[in-house]
Amino acid sequence: LERRYANNWSARVAYSLSHSRGTAFDQNDRNRDQFLTDLRLDARRGPSGVDRRHVLSINGRTEVPKTGGLTLASTIRYMTGAPFTIFDSSIDADRNGELSDPLPAGTYGGTGPNAMQDVESKGGRNGAYGPNYFQVDLRAGWRRRIQTHTLELFLDIFNVTNRTNWDNPSGDRRTPSTFLVLTNLRGGSGFPRQAQMGVR
Repeated sequence: LERRYANNWSARVAYSLSHSRGTAFDQNDRNRDQFLTDLRLDARRGPSGVDRRHVLSINGRTEVPKTGGLTLASTIRYMTGAPFTIFDSSIDADRNGELSDPLPAGTYGGTGPNAMQDVESKGGRNGAYGPNYFQVDLRAGWRRRIQTHTLELFLDIFNVTNRTNWDNPSGDRRTPSTFLVLTNLRGGSGFPRQAQMGVR
């Protein structure tokens, strides 16, 4: 959805609602629920690894009057968390030699530093959801034509709120020190607040 308003102000909103389910994470995933010749695909059916229920993006841009070419723009992005499995690798409930049997549905919490609390799991593969993603980026630019040339200055600020965006934690309850502990940053660095300036 895109809308243009008076005074050179425009906004665009993009939203998607998804529901992705399957029996594997990707093509290289192996069936850890198989017992002898029984594939037990019903036990593996659950949200796929790429399931993001809500994805929202809002973009806005405006030209500031009486500034000789100053523009401001912003992008806001939000995604609900990705699914993961809560299990206990010290238990082989179905006795098939795989230590990844999902724990029953319930509410779980970690005990280590920075651990997630009150995580609702529906049980089964990918029955729980990890942390959400949120980021705000801003750009201020100024453009001016000088004779036959154009001068442009801009300032970009990424992750204005300096929000930490985490990847999913470990769902293995066998190790309390890492169970549901947020340790891995999204994209490796978590994209902390950054700024850059440019002239062209």
